[in-house]
Amino acid sequence: MAKKQAKSGPPNIVQVAQVRVILNDSDDISTYYVNFVEVSAGMHDFALTLAKLPGRLSPEKASEVTASGVLRVEPTLQIVFPPTLVPGLINALTLQKAMFEKQHGPIADVSLPPKVLAS
Repeated sequence: MAKKQAKSGPPNIVQVAQVRVILNDSDDISTYYVNFVEVSAGMHDFALTLAKLPGRLSPEKASEVTASGVLRVEPTLQIVFPPTLVPGLINALTLQKAMFEKQHGPIADVSLPPKVLAS
């Protein structure tokens, strides 16, 4: 007669340790200067599409932009990330903005891109 195996105790419980991620300093990190950002969201992710608007336009391009009201610029970089990063990103930006404004004064709330001047 076969012996019944005793049931094991509760299933193994996996404990997830809280880990603080610290980014190393690196001279090899890609760095971009941008002065325009477009924010978008899909069903599973958010995206920041960044670009550098020109400081000056040729007279021809300035006329085109003035006539159409549209300035077309190639994006410099797109960053795509999951929704779970959004609350922390908003908190981090809010904290950094408050610290910056405490030291340097209020940041102007400019919702439109800067004016682009013809050369």
